[in-house]
Amino acid sequence: SPYERATSKANGDAVSNNTRWPISPPSYASASSDECPPSSESSSLALVLGQQNLETAYQNDVSIDSAQQEMAPPMNTQALKSTTGDDTEKTYEIQSLGGTPTVLRQHRDSLPSMFERFLEQQSQNPEDATAKCGIIFMSRASPLTFALEEAQGGNNTINAALHDAGSHSPKGDSAKTIEVDVHPSHLSSEDISYFKAKGAFERPQSDVSDAMVAAFVERFYPLYSIVDLNAFEESFKAGNLPWILFHSVCFVGATFCDLSVIHRAGFKGRWHARHHFYDKAKLLFDIGYETNKIVLLQSVLMLSFWGPQMKSYWNPCSWVGFGVTIAESLGIYRINTSTYMDTKRRSLLKRLFWALALRDAYCAALLGRPFRLNIAQCDTEPLTLEDFDHDEQCSNQDHGKCLLHGHYQIQVSKLSLILRKIVEAQFGPSKNTTQAIHLRNLMDTWQSELPRTVVGGSSKLQQQTSLR
Repeated sequence: SPYERATSKANGDAVSNNTRWPISPPSYASASSDECPPSSESSSLALVLGQQNLETAYQNDVSIDSAQQEMAPPMNTQALKSTTGDDTEKTYEIQSLGGTPTVLRQHRDSLPSMFERFLEQQSQNPEDATAKCGIIFMSRASPLTFALEEAQGGNNTINAALHDAGSHSPKGDSAKTIEVDVHPSHLSSEDISYFKAKGAFERPQSDVSDAMVAAFVERFYPLYSIVDLNAFEESFKAGNLPWILFHSVCFVGATFCDLSVIHRAGFKGRWHARHHFYDKAKLLFDIGYETNKIVLLQSVLMLSFWGPQMKSYWNPCSWVGFGVTIAESLGIYRINTSTYMDTKRRSLLKRLFWALALRDAYCAALLGRPFRLNIAQCDTEPLTLEDFDHDEQCSNQDHGKCLLHGHYQIQVSKLSLILRKIVEAQFGPSKNTTQAIHLRNLMDTWQSELPRTVVGGSSKLQQQTSLR
């Protein structure tokens, strides 16, 4: 290091018994060597740092009598720069008494300034750096968001890049048919061979897959509208539906489709068909084939209906836990995560969040496991009918039926919040009569506020779409 290459002459000039040494390693914040050329004091500072180890210096530092420090006259301040082997300079401040260095303190750059320098080193264009480095910021959680906005210079073209959820939204002009031999570049050839050996890239015959997807749309989607239905159907027809999403949909579709479809596909029964598609989707999830977080969250929500098999760590609650992790990385638990998205995509994220919150509450209540989602730290807006008014089928078919599906999911999401309070009251630290009365009042209020369409059509909807 430059410290070890210091000369013996500088050794005699710089060593002082009154010197205080920093007890933490130098910061990685740096300035260009062209802007800060090395000075003669650099060699002296390098020698001092090389001659004394931190432990001895710390002992010398703490042994100074505090009374002497209080009586000491004002110190002069002098800035020194230390040059490292990679032409990166670090700035220190020497406070001295009578020309003798007594206090050594390192200047640390702020996080925004460090980040701005990082962008400059990566690219002259902040937009290119953002795309290249894969920067992820969640709402107002990171102070570096300010630095990136400053680097943009008022350009709003990459504001969406600040929000990871937007970068994972599908783009309409990027659709293309998924080719069997074209796979993500981050996977090795051994991984791809393993996927092929397990049949992860195989589809059932077209009439079988059509029937399973139709069952998903007719029976599951009205309860859990976790996909953009128009884009989903277009992708399925074009053959570019992500593999993990395709197998997850078939897993759900095998639950509802006619039994003749199961037999025509060569399965002994419904359980065997569900197990077949579940294993394929889980394999793709385990090895990390899919990187789109929205697709992963959609798939995880569907796979949470496998089981329960609570003796295994792969159970509905564990899938919900993965869903919570993905949702947190997307930032959809915050109200302003999707600020720069259009209304349609923002509604999809809200539906995904509340579907996850609903599954979390149900699994905790039915299976006796703790909640995975800390709803107290979430401020996502409640669902409204506008979040379900984006499907073209609603304008072409019975609009009242679409409204019923929206009302149902809105009311069930509200009910899930009450269910959480009931579970917490049951297993919480205190139980009293007042709490039970309060929960009863919450239930009565929820029921009294139900829309007439839900009261009259809920039983029919449950018969048509109930999960078996």
